[in-house]
Amino acid sequence: MTLSRAIIRPILLACIGIALSAATLFKLYFDRSLISSTNNELRYQESIVQSIKSEATLTALPRSPDAYQDHINALQTKIQLLVNTADFCCIPEAVQVQDSLSRLLPVNVSDRLQNNQLTSLVDAVSGDVDALIQSVVIKRAAISQQLQRKDLRVQQGLILAATVSVISVLVAWWWIRRLLLTHRNRLNHQIQTLSSTQRATTKSSSPLAFEFEETLNLVSNLLQQENQALHQQFDNARAQELATRSVLETSIDEAIKLIDTLNAPIFAVSREGSITLWNKTVEAATGLGADTVFGQNFLDVLGQVSDTQQIRYAFEAAQSGRKSRGIELNIAQRRSVPLATIFSVAPMAGTSPTQRGVIFFGQDITALKQANTEISASATKLQLSLDRLDVVLHSANAIVWDWNLSSQDLEFIGQSRDTLALDFAKQPMSTLADLKSLIHAEELDAFERAIARHISKDKPLEMHCRLRQKDGGYRWFLLNGQLLTSGQSGNQHIVGSLLDMNDRIEQEHQIWRMAHLDALTQLPNRSLFNQRFEEKLNGKNKRPEPFSVAILDINDFKQINDARGHVAGDRLLTEFAELLQAHITADDSLVARLGGDEFAMLISPALSDEDFQILSDKLINDARQIVYTDSGDRGVQFSLGMARYPEHGISMEDLLRAADTAMYRAKRDKITGSRFQLFHAGMDEIRIQRAQLRDLVAQALENDEFRLMYQPIVALGSGDVVSAEALLRWPSGPGVAIPDIISVAEDSGLILKLSEIIFDQAFSLLARLQDLGLKQTIAVNLSGVQFRYQDIAAILTNYARAHGADTHRLIIEITESVFLDNIEKTQKTIRELSQHGVRVAIDDFGTGYSSLAYLQKLTVDWIKVDQSFITDINESNPNYQIVNAIVQMGQALNMGLVAEGVENLAELEQLAEMGCERVQGYYFSKPLSDSDFIAFASIPNHPWQIIVPEPKVLA
Repeated sequence: MTLSRAIIRPILLACIGIALSAATLFKLYFDRSLISSTNNELRYQESIVQSIKSEATLTALPRSPDAYQDHINALQTKIQLLVNTADFCCIPEAVQVQDSLSRLLPVNVSDRLQNNQLTSLVDAVSGDVDALIQSVVIKRAAISQQLQRKDLRVQQGLILAATVSVISVLVAWWWIRRLLLTHRNRLNHQIQTLSSTQRATTKSSSPLAFEFEETLNLVSNLLQQENQALHQQFDNARAQELATRSVLETSIDEAIKLIDTLNAPIFAVSREGSITLWNKTVEAATGLGADTVFGQNFLDVLGQVSDTQQIRYAFEAAQSGRKSRGIELNIAQRRSVPLATIFSVAPMAGTSPTQRGVIFFGQDITALKQANTEISASATKLQLSLDRLDVVLHSANAIVWDWNLSSQDLEFIGQSRDTLALDFAKQPMSTLADLKSLIHAEELDAFERAIARHISKDKPLEMHCRLRQKDGGYRWFLLNGQLLTSGQSGNQHIVGSLLDMNDRIEQEHQIWRMAHLDALTQLPNRSLFNQRFEEKLNGKNKRPEPFSVAILDINDFKQINDARGHVAGDRLLTEFAELLQAHITADDSLVARLGGDEFAMLISPALSDEDFQILSDKLINDARQIVYTDSGDRGVQFSLGMARYPEHGISMEDLLRAADTAMYRAKRDKITGSRFQLFHAGMDEIRIQRAQLRDLVAQALENDEFRLMYQPIVALGSGDVVSAEALLRWPSGPGVAIPDIISVAEDSGLILKLSEIIFDQAFSLLARLQDLGLKQTIAVNLSGVQFRYQDIAAILTNYARAHGADTHRLIIEITESVFLDNIEKTQKTIRELSQHGVRVAIDDFGTGYSSLAYLQKLTVDWIKVDQSFITDINESNPNYQIVNAIVQMGQALNMGLVAEGVENLAELEQLAEMGCERVQGYYFSKPLSDSDFIAFASIPNHPWQIIVPEPKVLA
């Protein structure tokens, strides 16, 4: 290394040290300048704030409105300039000052000195400005501290830079001095060596010349010997080089032959692109021999059979020393498909320019490409099949699942998986726990048992289960799977499908519900009830535990349905079904609707007599609260019969017949409301008799066998026939009591048709009396079913219009039980009848639940005392006080009194003495036909008229 080059290093080191010191000083000074500038800016802004404070005082504010506005605007401009700066944009005090100034604008300046509001606003501005000044002072103090710290760092940096610069210069000087001393010592040594040589030569030239010549000869001989040895070594090396070249040429020829034998296209070119190697594979592929292409440009040669753009870029890269791979070259062939090749291109390094160039090593990928094409086609077909499968799965809402037992990964496949309540975008791979989380709790245990049996015992995995969807609902799926084992890895998979069966299962459930559940109430129907009944009788135990079976029937449901409409009827049935379900909650019990208004219950364990009464009372009380119309119609009455297994039968037929018989026995007393009855021996005969009577009544109605007979009613005092009570008779009947006929007719719904006959005959008689000029009225007994559930006023008006009769001459007789259930409904009906001139009488008063409170609420015209109180009446008879009390009550309430069943003069006189107004009975006449009654009523004077006493008027 020369001295000049050696000196450059220490000088460069010194320059670097000085440059670093200067850069550090510049950076410190630049930072200090920024902080100083910020401090000066804050000082200026503080002065502006101080000016705002001095100008925002009462004494500084102008008195002129315009000048006042301009002054405030100028202050706002100043504070806005401050807010717009980087230092003030985030200071809340500046914004508060701005807001305070804005509140000064709307103040009336003309009386600002007397305006307390202006004073308070100015004080607020002053306070906000003081706060802003304090904030600026704090910020300036912080900036000043930063400036002091930065000055200290500049001083420290200046000392450090000076120290580094001095050390760099000293080190450089020491290094240069050392280099100079070293070169000086070498130069002195060389000078001393040269001087010594010259002195030795001078010393030996005269006396030792001969010795010097001998020495020179010896050195010359040695040099010649060394030269000869060198020539010999050169000749040997030359011969070895020729031998090596020969071997190399032989190796090259063999390598070329080997290259020719390779089934790979290989060729080489010079740096200029001239072909220097062209193997047999390239010859066969291009059809161009090596002799014809040597020395030619390879791009021109290959351009005849292929596109050379990519290989040109690879050649240019190789010229720059870069290798290329994957260069595709498709060589066209005359009689076959193009040869697809892929080349690796690399530069060749040689000792001489002629040996340098580029080699192209290719590989025939025609078969591979064809295979790829076939694989691609197969993949396309496979993908098409998968797409079709996906479409099929999606259409069927089906999902394929694959559970790897080794990794525990579970994959869902199919578009329909997106409906499941899993986030596949966040977690594409699931686990068996995820599948379990989707399964409904009612099927989860069955799924776990099924999959465990499938793995351990190879039992088929197939079951129906509900899976949770993204919308939170559940759908039915058919889950199946098959355990598979991989042949290579031995991993076990369970691959299966989830087929959406929701619609089908829902249809099956719907079909089952339609076949086994009542459509209106959703209770089990007769079919399911009978099935469960048989299961209870023929269960696992040879002898079932005792249980109860009950039959319930809603009283007068047909009349309610006809009067209130089917909507009200359906609502009543639904409410009644819910009531029964609320009270029958045991797991082994059942409530069913057998049809119409008939319900049945299976109750386990069997109810004792006391428990049966408790349950019946609860049902009766709650049934009174049922509301089944929008207008507020309330209360349902029913009849309940119960039988017990095995006490009343051991077969379903016997038990149902027993419960049904008990129910019909309870229905006989329905006039008093809801009734219940436990079956006992002897009831079957009663049920059969009522069934036979129902058939006879129905046949009699078809044959028009029923007739009305009329028993005259006589006024005490005058003895005139003033009215008649219409009594139903069945002349050709089996001699059954009329109340039993009415009861059967009400139970079977025949009462409506029977009422049509009664009204038709009664109004027909009224019309005939009216035409004859007779003034008698007709009293008709009305069924409680009709009164409660039919529009009686409208029905009577229609019959009166049809016969041309006057409704004012009609009296409707009802029993006390009619109005006991619903006093409000009774009041409404009586008011409607009164509006049409129809009068109302309470029949058989005193035999039921007579109540003064009810009579006070009802506008009843007549009270009819039952015959049982009249027979043999005298002061010693206990009934005397009862009848006397009734008479007094009737007079107090301004109601007329009619005594029934008068059969002798003594009873007549006693009733007159009590103050009774009218009487009827066999003493005057038996019931007469319509023609006989007209004749009877037409007689001007009757024999009893001379002895009929005047009724006593009570004070």
